[in-house]
Parts: sequence; structure tokens; C-alpha cells
Amino acid sequence: MKNLLPLFFALIVCHVLSAQTVTKTSYAVDENSVIRDSTGHRLTKLEFYQVVMSGEYQFKPVKDDKGMIKEFTLVHVKKSENNTNLAVISSTSTAPATGLKVGDDAPEISGTDLTDSVTYDLADLKGRKVIVLNFWFSTCRPCIDEIEDLNRLQERYKERADIVFIAPTFDYPEIADSFMERHPFNYAVIPEAYEAVRMYKAVAFPLNVIIGLDGKIAYISAGGLPGIEYLMDKKIRELLGMPQRDPYQGH
Repeated sequence: MKNLLPLFFALIVCHVLSAQTVTKTSYAVDENSVIRDSTGHRLTKLEFYQVVMSGEYQFKPVKDDKGMIKEFTLVHVKKSENNTNLAVISSTSTAPATGLKVGDDAPEISGTDLTDSVTYDLADLKGRKVIVLNFWFSTCRPCIDEIEDLNRLQERYKERADIVFIAPTFDYPEIADSFMERHPFNYAVIPEAYEAVRMYKAVAFPLNVIIGLDGKIAYISAGGLPGIEYLMDKKIRELLGMPQRDPYQGH
């Protein structure tokens, strides 16, 4: 399953239709739920996202002797027969960005880059640097499509000491490394960043966030927007006290 990456991040709401009634029984499943396959193996977080993305599995509740759900069993079904409703939406240009908004305090996350030698800690960076985040994964087409724009953006500020570009991803290090060989990405890539995505409440990818020197979210957007380089550059220049550039001038 390692070559598939998650497309969704949120709760899954499952509806079970009774044969005798039209009443729907709903229950929530998320990355922290105990979910086992037919062999008894408990799904990891990454495996959870992969089965959700496939659309070919349901989650059958297993109850204890008091009638309370204690875990779920993974059941393979045809996509056409799947009655699992996702309480999120996939990556589209109209997708809601996140549960966070401009003006919110930016969650403090940390992680080590692909070289395994540099650790980025937002608690330490806040107040010293403008922080530019891109949440992505290797099989996300809109994520790939905007990399060229984001690389130009990073290149424009690479000599400045007051700004940093960081890209958390669900990908395993080996998958991210392979991806970078085909699609060079100038951001500092943080692999297996499950906690970062959870804290930023991402429900659509790519998710771009800019954090000002005051530690608050100054910009946020999701889903692959046209003109993303210009929109983010405009905000960065504002935060760094730089004059705005003409969007129609050369890169």
C-alpha cells in the first residue's frame, strides 16, 4: 500500500441501512479508530487513508457486551455498493481550505527534513521568520501542477534570512525522495507529517499557508488556485515590508 498516498483527512460517517426499516444508523470512523483487516492486523494511519481513497472498503462496527462500538472490521465491497459517506471533499479548486482561518494563531508543529539532519520547529521560527507552508502528497495532481510556481516563489526569496519554506507531506521518506527526483521541489520537505496535517485541519490538498512574524495565519488557500504564485508573493511582500511587484512582469 505504500505507493498510494492519502487524499482525504477527516472523519468518515458510515450509514448502515436496516433491512426492516429505513432508519439510518450513523457512526464516525477516523484515523485514531481501531480498525482491523481480515487477518486481525490493525490499520496504520497511512493504511487508513489509503483504503478511504480507494472507495472499495466499508467499516463494520464490532461491539462489546454492553453494546458499545469498540473497534471496526475492514470489509471489501464494490465501489457501487459502498454506503460510506465521507464528511470531507477531495482536492478541487472550490474546496474549503481548512478549519483554520486568517487571523488564527498558527499551530506549532515540528519535523525533520528528508536529509534527516535539519529540524524545523515553528515554535522557534515564530517571530523570527515569515513561514510559508505547503501541505501536499505525491499522487495529488493539483499539488504537482503548482510546484513550478512554488519553486519560483521560493527562488525569489532564497537569499533572505527572514523567511522559510516548508512542505509537510504524508509520504514516506523513500516515496518523497523518489518523487523529488521526478519533480524537484525547493521547499524543505517534511515526510510522514501526520500530526502537522491534523493540527492544520487540512481537508483539501494542496493547502498553502503563510504565517506572519506575529505568529498568526496571514494567508490560507487550498485546492490548487490559478495565480497562486502571485497571490502568495503579494502577501509575502506585504509581511516583509517590500514593495509590491507587477503581476504581469517576468518571473
